[in-house]
Amino acid sequence: MSGFALTERVQRGVPCLAAGLAAAVLLAAVPTLATDTTCTGNETDGGGYSCTQPGTADVIPDISGDASATQIGTAGNAWRPKGCSGDDCWFLADITGGLDFAWYGTTYQSVYVGSNGYVSFGTGYTNEVSALSIPTSSSPNNAIYAYGDDLDPSAGGAVYYEQTTCGSPSFNCLVVQWDQVPDYSGSVTVTVQLALDLDNDNVWIEIEQETGAGGSSKPQLVGTENSNGSAGLWYKASGDPDSRGATAGSQFEFSPSDQTAPGPVTKLTSASGDLQVTLEWVEPSDTDLAGVLVLRKANSAVDADPVDGTTYNVGDVIGVGNEVVCKTTAGDGGCTDVTVVNDITYYYEAFAFDGNANYSTGTTTRGIPRAGTVVKWAYTTRSTTLAPVGAIPEVALVSTGNDRLLHKMAEADGTRGSWTPPTLSGTVQARPSVGDLNYGTGNPADYRAYLSAQDGALYRYDLSDSSASPDTRDVVGDAGCSSGILQAGPVVMLNAVDSNSNEQDDVVIVATRCASTNNKVMMYSTDLSTLYDSYDGGAGGLGIANAPARILYDPPISSGNNLVYVPVRADGGESLVVLEVDTDGTMAQFTSSPYSTVTGIGDIDAQPELVQRGPVWLLLVGNTSGTIYSFSATQRTGSNPGDPLQQLDSYSTSDGPVKGIEAATSRAIGGGQYENWVVWTTDGTVHGIKLGGLGTFDTSSYWSVSIPGPSAPIVLRYVGGTNNTLAYVGSSNGKLYEIDATTGTIERQWLIESGKTVGDPTFDYNDGTNQGIVVGTTSGTIHWVRLN
Repeated sequence: MSGFALTERVQRGVPCLAAGLAAAVLLAAVPTLATDTTCTGNETDGGGYSCTQPGTADVIPDISGDASATQIGTAGNAWRPKGCSGDDCWFLADITGGLDFAWYGTTYQSVYVGSNGYVSFGTGYTNEVSALSIPTSSSPNNAIYAYGDDLDPSAGGAVYYEQTTCGSPSFNCLVVQWDQVPDYSGSVTVTVQLALDLDNDNVWIEIEQETGAGGSSKPQLVGTENSNGSAGLWYKASGDPDSRGATAGSQFEFSPSDQTAPGPVTKLTSASGDLQVTLEWVEPSDTDLAGVLVLRKANSAVDADPVDGTTYNVGDVIGVGNEVVCKTTAGDGGCTDVTVVNDITYYYEAFAFDGNANYSTGTTTRGIPRAGTVVKWAYTTRSTTLAPVGAIPEVALVSTGNDRLLHKMAEADGTRGSWTPPTLSGTVQARPSVGDLNYGTGNPADYRAYLSAQDGALYRYDLSDSSASPDTRDVVGDAGCSSGILQAGPVVMLNAVDSNSNEQDDVVIVATRCASTNNKVMMYSTDLSTLYDSYDGGAGGLGIANAPARILYDPPISSGNNLVYVPVRADGGESLVVLEVDTDGTMAQFTSSPYSTVTGIGDIDAQPELVQRGPVWLLLVGNTSGTIYSFSATQRTGSNPGDPLQQLDSYSTSDGPVKGIEAATSRAIGGGQYENWVVWTTDGTVHGIKLGGLGTFDTSSYWSVSIPGPSAPIVLRYVGGTNNTLAYVGSSNGKLYEIDATTGTIERQWLIESGKTVGDPTFDYNDGTNQGIVVGTTSGTIHWVRLN
C-alpha cells in the first residue's frame, strides 16, 4: 500500500468538504473509571491490556518521504478527509493483504486516523483531545492515543500511513505518522509514530520529535481505550496531571493480555566445578522477554513445568524435587548455582518467561560438580557425540558436536565467558585444528580454529570474536567432486614454526572424501581465500582420506621443503602419499611429483605418527587389517620422486583395524641409539611395543591389554615430573585409562561418565605446571582430568 499524506490546508472553523460530519465533542475532563499507569507492565486494564516502555532501538520506520526516511509516503493531492469539524478531521486507512488486527476482542480490517494524534476502530472522530485521563464513556472510544491533543495538520506538516514491516526481528505493521504537525496554538510541533503490529496485535508508539515551548504541557493523552469506555490505560508520570511526561524519545508498547510465551533459550551449556555449576545460554529475541527461570533436580530429569501466570522465586519447589535455583532478568545470559553438592548429577531445565509469566518450553542440560582433585571441570553441551577436543595451552579448549556448535571453554573453569557458540553449517567429526596464527615472541595473538565439515567445506573461525562470520571454502567444489564430505581434519603449516617471514608457506592442507578414487589433496592460504595447489593422485586417481595428514618441518632432504604425509584408502593404489611443499616461488605449491608413494599396505584410517631420533625421522602407520609399519620418514628405496619410503619393520595383530597409533618421545639408550614405546588401539585392545634403535620392533617387548572400545591413544613422558612413559585411552565403559606404555599395566582409571563412551584424549598442560587430559563423551560433556 502506498503512503498517503494529509496535507490539505483549511481555515479553523471552516468545515472540510465532506458530508455527514459530526460536531466536535470534547473528552470528559474527569472520568470516573480512570486507570492511569506509568507503563511498567505491572498494571492491566479491565480489557486485559498492559503498557510497557521497552526503551529498545527504533522499531517503527520513517515513512515521511524525507531524505533520511526509510520509506517514502505519497503526496495526498487526490485524498480528501472522510470527516471534518473545522480543522479537526479523520480519514480511513484500510488494512489490506488479508491481515487482521484484533483490538479489545474484536478484529478489524481498517482503522480511522484522526488529525489530533489518535486512531480509532469502527468509526472516525474529529474530537480534539483535552482529557486528563481515560477510560470514559464519552467519545471518542475504541481508540489509541499516540499524541492525543489539539493538533492541526492544516497549519503544517502531514499525516501518513503505510503498510510495511517494523522492528528486528521484523513483524508486519501498519504505520501512522503525524510528521512535523503543530498544535492549534502553534506552541509545539511534533513528529509521532504509531504502529499496529499485525502479527501479534500489539501497538507501538514512538515520539520522535517535540519542539517548541508548549512541549512542557503536551501531549494531553497517551493511552488506549475500549469501545464503550469501560477499560483503558494511559501514561501519567508521577506528579503530572496528564501525559505531558511523554516527550521526544518516549516509546510505549500496549499489549493484549499476553498468552504467547517467549521462545526457548538456545545454546544452553553448563560448566561444573567445585561446589558450583555455571549455566550459560542465548536468550530468545522476543521483545517481551522478562527473564529465565531455571529448575533443578538431583539424579533425575526435571519432571515439572512452571505454570503460566504464576510467579516463582528462587527456592520455590514445583512438583516433587524440582527446585527453582535461578531467576534471571533479560540480558543476563546465564547464572551460577552454588547450592550443589559434589559428585551428584544435577539436571537443569531453563524456561524463558515474559512479564505476564508465560513460560517457554524448557531447554535441558546437566551438571556434575566435583571437588577438582580429579576432574577440574566438566562442560556439558546438548550434542550426542563429540569430535576430539582441540587445545590451545594456557588459553582455551575448542570442541564441536552433533549440535553443530563451535564451543570454546576457558581452561581455568570451563566457562564460555564472552564466547557465544556460533552455529556451524555442517557437522564436524574431526579434531579442530586450533592455535595462534601469529605465534612468536612479541607478536599479538591471532587465535583461529580450522574445521573440516561433513558438508564438504572448510571453515576458519576467529576465536576472539564469536560474532564474526567465518572464512569458508567449498573444498569439495574446488576439487571438482559432484558430491562429497571432509572426513579428515585439516592441518595448518605456519611460518611461526619455520621462523621465516614468507607468508607463502603459511598453508592449510586438507584431503577430500568424494568418490573412491576421485579425490584431491588441497592446499590453501591460511585465510582460505586462495587455492594454492592440489594433488589428484595421477592416472590412478587418489583414494579417500579418513584421517588427517602429518607435516614434517625442515626434514633432512636436499630441497629442505616440508613434507606432508597423507594417509588414504588404497582404491587409487596408494596407501600413503608423501607430498613435498615447495615455498621457494611466489606462491606455495606441491612439487611436480610426490616425494614418495607407499603402496601395498592396505587402507590407512589412522593419522600417521612421526618420531624424531636425533637427525633421523621415522614414520609409523597402522592399517585397517591390524598391522603397524615403521618407515624411514625421508629415505626412499630409490632416488627418484615417488619411490616408496624405506620400510623398516611391521607388526601384525588380528583383532581389528588400527584406530590410532602414537609413540613416546625418544629416549637415548647410548651409542647414538634411541628407543620409543609405541602404543596403538584396535577394536577391544590396547597394544604396546618398543621401537628399537634401528626403527625395528622388539617383539619380545610386545604387550596388550583388553579395554572395552578403546579410543585412539596419546603417549606422554615425565607425567608429574617422574621418569615414566604413560598412555591414555578413553573407552566405551565410561572410563579413562592410564597405562604404563612399557608394560601394559593399568596404573590408574577414572570413571568419567557411567554408561557413556569416552572419546579420543587431548593433552593440555594448562599453565605449564598442571597437566591434564581433556576428553569428550557421547553425552556431550567435556571433562578436564588432572594428571598431577
